[in-house]
Order: sequence, then structure tokens, then C-alpha cells
Amino acid sequence: MAGKGEKLIAENRRARHDYHLLDRFEAGVQLTGTEVKSLRDGRVTLGQAYADLRNGEVWLIGAHIDEYAQGNVANHEPERDRKLLLHRREIESLIGQVQQKGLTLVPTRMYFKNGRVKLELAVGRGKEQRDKRRDIAKRDAQRDIERALRRRSLIRSSNSSSSPSSSSQCWPMCLKPRRLASASDGSFSGLIEAMKRWMPCSREAQSIRARTTSVA
Repeated sequence: MAGKGEKLIAENRRARHDYHLLDRFEAGVQLTGTEVKSLRDGRVTLGQAYADLRNGEVWLIGAHIDEYAQGNVANHEPERDRKLLLHRREIESLIGQVQQKGLTLVPTRMYFKNGRVKLELAVGRGKEQRDKRRDIAKRDAQRDIERALRRRSLIRSSNSSSSPSSSSQCWPMCLKPRRLASASDGSFSGLIEAMKRWMPCSREAQSIRARTTSVA
């Protein structure tokens, strides 16, 4: 989420899927004029990017910044390596974590902050395949729950003048996704248990539970 004075340029959604993200650092990026102009149009891809440590410096590798459409012969190379600007103590911390713990430096998002280009760099630990499957199942379950709640809300609105049906007992009054989230402890198993308590007998709940129980 962009903070005060920030304007998001690009986000690396793949990073959350492939890594457990730990410490995060804000780095400046050494750029050319045409690169900055291209970034103002959002012409960057971070999906294949990572950061590398070279002789006590941190470099951004694999980030693709499109050539500037109105550029001339001095236009930049789209996938060139770019130096990241960090304080010495931050670089030493990154070196220690990567060398001792076998972690990876992952760019998570690029943004403008007070007119300057910044990169959020995270220390990441690669996820195992079962972790990725669990994350996908949790995301799908949350999406299905919210869809079912919205559908139920529409039904309640259209039938507000009629007497409640017996199935209405399966749904708390004015239930919304944030109530379900607050009822859980934030974990995948907590989400499933909250779903069981709040939606014990709806057809949508039975379908969601059947798909998620095997993963939890």
C-alpha cells in the first residue's frame, strides 16, 4: 500500500507467491533520464527481477524498463543492471542475512516518493510447493466467502419486506467479510473454523468447506 507522498509505479505480485517475505528495505535506484520518463508512464516489469550483492554494493538484476517512446539514440537498455542506493549499515545487514541464512533479495514494488524513484527490497525465503498450494486455497476460499456474502446480502435486500425464510438462520444479521476475518486468528485454519461457525448450513459454505478442508 502506498504511503503518504508515494505513487505506485509497479508491484511484484509474484514475490508474495514464491517467497516468505521477511525484512524490507527502501532503496534508491540509479537511473538515466529516459528510464525515469518511462517509469512515469508505468513501463516497468519486476516479475523476473532480483537483487545481487557485488563487491559491497547492491544491484537490481532483471527489471525490465521499456525504452522511452520519445527517446533518441541515447535511449537506455531495457534490462540493464541498475545500482541500488542504500546506507552502509543496511548493505551490511543484507550481506549478513544472505550469506548466513541462504536468503534471497526480492524487489516487491517500485514507486515515486517525493518525486524520486524508490524500490522496496525484501529479504525472502523460498516457499515450498505445499506452502504455495495452501496460499492459493486460502485466497480462493476468501474470494468464495465474499462472493457468497455479497449474494446473500442482495437476497436479504430484495426480500426485506417479506418474512424471513428458514435458511436465514444460517447467516448472522448484516454479516460482512470483515466480520468473518475478525472472527478468525488470521491463519488459514482460523479462517476455516470461523467459516464453520458463521455459515454452518448454507450451500455455498458446504462447497467451500469441501474444497478447503483437505488443504488445511
